[in-house]
Amino acid sequence: DAKGDSKTVKPKRQSMAWFVQGDALPAQDVFDKSMEDLVLTEEDFIEVMDDEGVQELLQDLDVVLYDPAAVFDTFDPDDSGNVSVPEMVQAILKLRGEPQKNDIISTWVALRKLNEKFDRFQLIVMDQGA
Repeated sequence: DAKGDSKTVKPKRQSMAWFVQGDALPAQDVFDKSMEDLVLTEEDFIEVMDDEGVQELLQDLDVVLYDPAAVFDTFDPDDSGNVSVPEMVQAILKLRGEPQKNDIISTWVALRKLNEKFDRFQLIVMDQGA
């Protein structure tokens, strides 16, 4: 299981800006781990994103997060319950800047397709129950 290969590493609590800045981690916390092996639990993710230094870095990248808990799913697209460094980078790239018209349209199209699938599913369930 690929999810089991990564280990959750709890960063030091005084400042977690290292996660976004890419600073070296203390040896006592991580031994021979590449950045791709590091993951954050939802609790740690919220704490990292609430860190003042991280907020400043994100603002410099034109990313504004008002409620980190509300966007955890954006950073965890595989629904593993953890956020890896590559997932964090991808999400930050997607969240940069103001929403564009194509972002809104693609969301609308995805919701419409989901609604159509749900309608078909509902018809199948109703047909089986009759």
